[in-house]
Amino acid sequence: MKKLTLSSIVYTNKHQTNMGIKTSIKKKYSKLIIINLFILTSFLNHNIYSISEILIPKKSKSTINAPKNHLINPPSILSPHMKNYFILGTDSNRYGNQAKFQVSVKLKLIPQTFYNSNLYFSWSQRTFLDYLITSNKKYTYDSVIMPEIFIRKYLIKHPFIKYVGIGIKHGSNGRGESWGDRIMLHSKMYFLTHFSLLTEIWGKSLTMNPNKPTDDYFGNGKLILTGYHKYFNLSAKTYFGITKKIPLSAEITLDFPLHQSLCLSLQYWNGYAETFYTDRDVSPYIEHFRKRTKRFRIGMAIPLNLNEN
Repeated sequence: MKKLTLSSIVYTNKHQTNMGIKTSIKKKYSKLIIINLFILTSFLNHNIYSISEILIPKKSKSTINAPKNHLINPPSILSPHMKNYFILGTDSNRYGNQAKFQVSVKLKLIPQTFYNSNLYFSWSQRTFLDYLITSNKKYTYDSVIMPEIFIRKYLIKHPFIKYVGIGIKHGSNGRGESWGDRIMLHSKMYFLTHFSLLTEIWGKSLTMNPNKPTDDYFGNGKLILTGYHKYFNLSAKTYFGITKKIPLSAEITLDFPLHQSLCLSLQYWNGYAETFYTDRDVSPYIEHFRKRTKRFRIGMAIPLNLNEN
């Protein structure tokens, strides 16, 4: 029979206490990571112009307030690119408890414009988390990074088209799933006062297999139609094919402003290839971008108004 000593009893109690602390920390960590990410995103949006004003000298009020100069010479070198948001929902795969957030900013590389044109570098990241850590034992199961460098020409005198541009965009999750590097054309136009249409067109990848399976779902372009109202914004996004027919995918987003830099966001997704995620922990592998998914999410977003992006 094992003899109990004072030192062994103290060690056992200390070990059990440490295990209890680790379990408690693990439960709290999933909540803290969501809170911290939301605070960080809100802080960046609220202070993004203040931060950039520190990096460059302030312009005169006449330059900033002039409508024409505001488009091609914004008051900061750092500004939102795509919409920034943090939303919660469910997923049909084994990661189930899904949080989705996107951070997207663009940096003006040349302080002054050249023939009403600007050169930009943008960084966008869309991440999916299992915020309750039920069965997968890890937080992030997919994170798509999308760096891009592009030049944008502002059409100041055109009645409908705000700008046109061309650039190179990369997209991958760092684990082998990617759509490579592609040359992209983009433009944005306004019509009927409160509507905008963002169009992006791209060709085959410059660095990947031209028959990459994701091409069957991303096609050759993307359309984002947005309606702006005093009390809400409604946008619809879809992909289209030029060289081949692709299945319909759509994302509908409804935003209700809560503050100048914050809104309640409702998002519905119905389609394919929302992520590049491939489940490699099972055999055979499951490529989730090949499966149609329907997801509803709700959370907070940083709105892009009529004069941004």
